[in-house]
Amino acid sequence: MKKKILFTILIFGALFPFQIDALSGTINVSCDKTTLSPQESTTCHVTGNASEEVSTVSARVKVGDSLTLVSVKTDAIWQGDGDGGQIELYTDTNKSGTFAIASFTIKANSIDGDTSVMIDSVYFSDASFEQYAVSSATRNIRITTPVIETPNEKPETGNDNTPSTSTPDTNHGPNVVHKSSDASLKSLTVDIEGFTFDKNKIEYQLEVDNSIDEIHIQAEATDDQAVVALPDDFHLQVGNNLFEVTVTAEDGTVLTYKINVNRLEKVLSNNTYLSKLVIMDHEIDFHKETTYYVLEKVTTSSLDLQIETENENATYQVYGNQNLTDQDAIVIRVTAEDDTNQAYVIYVDEVSKAPNISIFSILCVCFLILSIFLNVFQFWKHKTSHK
Repeated sequence: MKKKILFTILIFGALFPFQIDALSGTINVSCDKTTLSPQESTTCHVTGNASEEVSTVSARVKVGDSLTLVSVKTDAIWQGDGDGGQIELYTDTNKSGTFAIASFTIKANSIDGDTSVMIDSVYFSDASFEQYAVSSATRNIRITTPVIETPNEKPETGNDNTPSTSTPDTNHGPNVVHKSSDASLKSLTVDIEGFTFDKNKIEYQLEVDNSIDEIHIQAEATDDQAVVALPDDFHLQVGNNLFEVTVTAEDGTVLTYKINVNRLEKVLSNNTYLSKLVIMDHEIDFHKETTYYVLEKVTTSSLDLQIETENENATYQVYGNQNLTDQDAIVIRVTAEDDTNQAYVIYVDEVSKAPNISIFSILCVCFLILSIFLNVFQFWKHKTSHK
C-alpha cells in the first residue's frame, strides 16, 4: 500500500521503541564560576546520564536567596522550554549515556556568604514514556565583595565625606596655598536600569540584555578644580566590558572608577510553530499546536500550500508533495532559530485525479463533430434542391 505502512512504522518506531530494562540515571550541574562578586553573573550547565534511552526530562532549577535566576536555555537536542526554572523537555531521537539538558544564568545579589544552586524534582521517561525519579544535584556558590586597592594619597575629607578645601599655610610664609587632592566624584550616571552611584564605591558590576549595544556615562567631580576623563567609546561587545572614569585632582592625585558591564549573549528562539497553513481547495481546522491533518480526497498530483512561520527567523521545508497517490504523507519540517525542529504532517487518504485527455484526442473529437455537421448540411442542401 505504498507509503502508508512505512510512514506509520517510522513515526511510532521512533516514539515507542521496545524496552526491557528499567531506566536509571543521574543528573549533574556545573558552573563556569563558583565564586562571584555582588551583581556578577555566571552560567551553569545541566547534564544527564542514563542507562537506557530517555525520551523526556523534567526538572526544576532552584537558587539560593542570595542569587537571581536570570534565564534558562535548553539544549538544541530537546523540544520544550525551561521558563521560570521549570524544565520540561522531550525528544523524538531518544538519548542515552551522557547528554546535555540545559544551561542557565545566575546573578549574585549584594550579599556576601555561601549559597547554592540545585536541580531537583528530576524525572526521566524511557522510550515507552514510563517515568523514573532521579536524584537531585547541588552546586555550592560563594559570594564575596572584592578588596579594592585605593591610591596611597586619599582625598582629604572629613568624617562626613565633605571634600577638603585649600587654605593658606601660615607656617610657610604669607599667602602660601596648598592645592586640593580631592579626586572623588560628586555624581556618576550610567544609563542602565538598576545602577545606583555610591560615593564610597569605585568599582561596579552591571549586566544588560544582548539587545543593548551601547551605553552612556556622565560624571561630575566633587572639586571644581579636578578634571574628569570619560571613555572614548561606549559600545558594548558580548561579555564583559570595562569602562574607566579617571579623576585627576588639582595636585595631581588620580582616582579611577571602574564600571564593568556584562552584555549577555543573544538568546536564540526555539519557536517551531506555524502561524499559517492553508491548503488550496481544501478546508482544514488549523491550530499551531495541531501537527497532524487528514485530507479525504485530493484531485491533484501535488498540494498548493501557503505556509508562514510564527517566528520570522524560523525556516521550513516541505517533503513528499509530488506525484501524490493514495495514503501518501506530506511533511512540513519547521526549524527554529536555535535549530530546534518539529514536523507538521498532512495525510492524503485518497487521490482521485481527473482523466488525462491529450490534445490529439480533443482534435479528433472536434474533427468528427465537424464531419457530421458537414454531412448533415450537404444532405439538407441536396434534399432542398430536389423539391
